[in-house]
Amino acid sequence: MAINTPINSFIFGFYVLLSSLILYFDIAHNKFEKVKNSYNAVVISSNYIIDKNLESISFFYKSFQNNQNLLRENQNLSYQLDQLKVENFLLKNFDMYFNDFYKKDMLETFSSVSNRVYISKIASFDTDNYFCCTNHELILNNFEGIPKDLIANRPVISKSGIVGQAYDVINDSIKVILLSDARHITPLKSGDFFCNAKGVGRPNLLSCSLNTLIHQNKLEIGDLFYTSGMGGVFPVNILIGELVAINKVDDNEYLLEIYLYQSVINENVLGILIDE
Repeated sequence: MAINTPINSFIFGFYVLLSSLILYFDIAHNKFEKVKNSYNAVVISSNYIIDKNLESISFFYKSFQNNQNLLRENQNLSYQLDQLKVENFLLKNFDMYFNDFYKKDMLETFSSVSNRVYISKIASFDTDNYFCCTNHELILNNFEGIPKDLIANRPVISKSGIVGQAYDVINDSIKVILLSDARHITPLKSGDFFCNAKGVGRPNLLSCSLNTLIHQNKLEIGDLFYTSGMGGVFPVNILIGELVAINKVDDNEYLLEIYLYQSVINENVLGILIDE
């Protein structure tokens, strides 16, 4: 049980008396009016500032969410546009695969193309290795699980032309070797001249050997090179690039450098022509 000491009673009485005096002077003479007004002003201002800050935070959050949604929509539209560009290139250049093009309306035609090509985003592309080294590869997504036997050794196409060849499927990834890879060979032709063009291991370059004892026709800088159709991988007569250098090796041997028109540097979406 607590015991009230004289000191505790004195302190209690002092606070009661002080409170009474403050209340008396406030009622009788409005001595604390300015203090109360200042306090009320601070409370009102603080509430106003807090409300405005909350409104600003809410506005910026909603703007951020809207920007994120717009970004996603823009990415989806960009992907769809790139897909249409790849399909458009196929329609213009791979008519041997779509020989019923002129027998269908446009909806049926694009449906036919969509069933013959697998469009995919680039999942991985080592650009440092592309510019420094001889192995030029990239990886495409294979989220739909396209089996290897449908796409292995098939042409890989951008919106502007052939860029490589699919050669393996691992889980949800498709491995692609580019035309410029030093291990890759692309059968080409220019007029009556045919050759197996090797990747140089440098961006956008192929090389062909020319023996003047075998090939009598003359080639000039700027001559265009097309796929020859030999080898069974790439369709015939697809424009690949142009002759940019003729380097003499010995009296009858020359090394031709061919610049590829197609590059994957600025590509996000590629297509693989699916085998039937």
